[in-house]
Amino acid sequence: MDSPLSIEDRQQMADNTFILAIDGDSKFEPEAVMRLLNLMNTKSDIGCACGRIHPIGSGVMVWYQKFEYAIAHWFQKAAEHVFGCVLCAPGCFSLFRASALMDDNIMHKYTKTAQEPRHFVQYDQGEDRWLSTLMLKQGYRIEYVAASDAETYAPEGFEEFFNQRRRWTPSSIANTIDLLADYKRASENNDSISMSYIAYQFIVIFFSMLGPAIMFCMLVFAQVAAFGVDSAKMMVYNGVPISLFIVLCFTTESNVQLFYAKVETSSTFERWLRRIGEGPWSALCPSLRARPDEAMQLIERKLERMERSLTNLQKVSEDDEKAMEKLKKVAKDMDEAEGTNEVVEIRRPVVEPEPMRVVDKYMWMEGDYLRVCERGRLKAAEEQFWRQLIEAYLKPIESTPQQQSAIAEGLASLRNNIAFAIILVNALLALAIYLIQKHKNVLSIRWTPYRDFKWTKMNEMTGQFEETKDPLKIDPLGMAIIVFLLGILVVQTIGMLIHRLNTMIGAFQEVNQLHDLVPSIKFNKIDDERILTAARQMIDTTSYAMSHAADGYTRHRELEADNDNVLYKLQRARLAKRMQRAEEKK
Repeated sequence: MDSPLSIEDRQQMADNTFILAIDGDSKFEPEAVMRLLNLMNTKSDIGCACGRIHPIGSGVMVWYQKFEYAIAHWFQKAAEHVFGCVLCAPGCFSLFRASALMDDNIMHKYTKTAQEPRHFVQYDQGEDRWLSTLMLKQGYRIEYVAASDAETYAPEGFEEFFNQRRRWTPSSIANTIDLLADYKRASENNDSISMSYIAYQFIVIFFSMLGPAIMFCMLVFAQVAAFGVDSAKMMVYNGVPISLFIVLCFTTESNVQLFYAKVETSSTFERWLRRIGEGPWSALCPSLRARPDEAMQLIERKLERMERSLTNLQKVSEDDEKAMEKLKKVAKDMDEAEGTNEVVEIRRPVVEPEPMRVVDKYMWMEGDYLRVCERGRLKAAEEQFWRQLIEAYLKPIESTPQQQSAIAEGLASLRNNIAFAIILVNALLALAIYLIQKHKNVLSIRWTPYRDFKWTKMNEMTGQFEETKDPLKIDPLGMAIIVFLLGILVVQTIGMLIHRLNTMIGAFQEVNQLHDLVPSIKFNKIDDERILTAARQMIDTTSYAMSHAADGYTRHRELEADNDNVLYKLQRARLAKRMQRAEEKK
C-alpha cells in the first residue's frame, strides 16, 4: 500500500510500536507492562524484554515447577542479562519491538516451514526460543526485568508436565547449539554476545549433556561413602532402573514411560520427605537471602526428564493427531445420533424448532469501553492484505499420510543418533570416574594443604574412623568437574547479585518519579470528572490516517485538530489549568 510517510517516519513508527505476547491463562498487572516498556525505551537495540514468570496451580508438580522457575530466573536469566543477553523470551509474557520483528532474517525466516528433521525440533517444538535465536543473530538484545511479574498456570498432572518438557528440552538444546555453531555471525552482529559469553554458554550446555552421568556417580559414591558398600555393586544396583527406563523410552509408548517415571518419582519423593528435616540446604541460602519472598519454592529436582525428551523426538505432532482422532470420533457419534433421532422424532409430537441464534462477530464493538470511539470501515486494500496474510501464514498446514510417515522416520533417525551419542558419552564418563575411584592409589593426585595437616578417614581393617597425616588423594577428573560446575555457580551468583542491585536501583528511580504523578494542587470534583472523561477518550487518540495512509483505516472528523494526540492535549489542558489557578491566586 502506498503511504505518504517517508522511510524515516516509517522506521520511527516501527521502533515505537510494541507487541505484547501473552498466553491465554497468563495474569499480570499494568505496572508489569509499563516496566517492560520503560526498559524498551532506554535503548533502540533492545528487541524484546521479558519478565519474571511465576507458575500457579495446585499439586506437587506445581511445587516442583516453582522451584525450577525460581532457580532459572535467579541464576540463569540474571546471569545472561548481566554478562550477555537472555537466550529465550518466554511466549507467556514478553514485549517485542515491531521493527525488530520486521527486520531481515527474523519474521520471514520464522514463518518458514520446517523441511529437515532437525528443523521440526528447532522450529516447531519451541517457537519462542526459535524467535529469540533469530533476534539474537540479527543483533538485537533480549533483556530480563525481574520487577515485572506475571503468573501463568503450570501443568498440574504428571503426564502433562512430561509432555511439555518433551517439547521444551530438545528445542532449547537445538537452538543453543545452533547459536554456538554460528557464533561468529552472532558476535559480529550483536555487541552483547562476546567470546567469553559464548564460552560460558558452551560450558553450560556441555555439562548439561553430562548431567545424567555426574548425578549418577554422585548418587553411587555417596552411597558407598555412607554405607561402606562395594562401589561395583552400587553401580549395578543404580544402573539397572536407569537402563530399564532408557529401554522403555525406545521400545514402548508414552503411557508406559510415564507410568514407570511416576513410580520412580513417587519412591524418590517419599525418601526425600523422610530426610527433609535432617539439614539445611546450604547451597541455596545466599540465593534465598536475595529473594526471600520465594524461599518456600524449594523442592528436590528430578533426573528422568532429559532421557525421555531425547528419546521422543519423533513425536512432533502426537498431540495434534490425538486431537484430530477425538474430533473425528465426536463427528461420527453426532452422525449416528442424527440417524437415531429420525426414529425418535416419529414417535414424538411435532415441535417447532427454535431459530438458531446468529453469532454477531462484531459484538466486541458494543463494549462499554469502546462506545466513546468512532467507527470506521477497513478499506478494500487493507482487507485484502489481512486475508492474504491469514491464507499464507496462519492457516493450519495439512500434510498427507506419506509426508507424516517420512517426517516420523526422519525424526526417529535423528532421535537414535542423538540419544546414542548422549548415552555413550555419559556411560564413558561414568566408567572413567568409576575406574579412577577404583584405582585411586595409582590414578589420583596426592596433595597436602599445609604442614602437619591431619584429616579423618575410615580404617578398612577396623572399620573405625581415625586421624591420619597421609596426603589427600584427589581424583583429577572429579576435581575438574567440580571446578567447572563451581565456576558456573559463582558466575551465575555474581550475575544474580548485580541484577538484583540494578533492580533495586530501578525501584528507587520508580519511587522517585511518583511525585510527578501526584498533583501538587488539589483538584475539585469537576476537574476529576474532566480528567476521567479525557482518560476514557485516550483509546480514540491515534490518527489512523497517518498510520495506514490513504488505503488504511480512516476516521472522519470535523476538525483537523481532533486528530492530534490526546495525551498531548491532556498535558496541555493540565498545564493551562495550573497556570490559570496560579493567576487567580495572584
